[in-house]
Amino acid sequence: MMFEYSILWNVTGFPSGVMPVTQVKEEEQTFEDKYNDAWTRVIKDDVENSAGMPICLQVTGYAFEDENVLAVMKVLEK
Repeated sequence: MMFEYSILWNVTGFPSGVMPVTQVKEEEQTFEDKYNDAWTRVIKDDVENSAGMPICLQVTGYAFEDENVLAVMKVLEK
């Protein structure tokens, strides 16, 4: 359902990288908000039984600045 967050960068030619930063903990497998709309239900379904799944960070830069994206990812990795 969150496909548009990744394909946007492929279509526009902006360099983007994804890196894992942590994992979902047992106590983080629920989601509540005040809207209780269709997105809330989608997210609730997605977080069920998600313990141990990676939580990632996406770094995106300007077109033709791939090296900057990689440099930021390298700093974040440390």
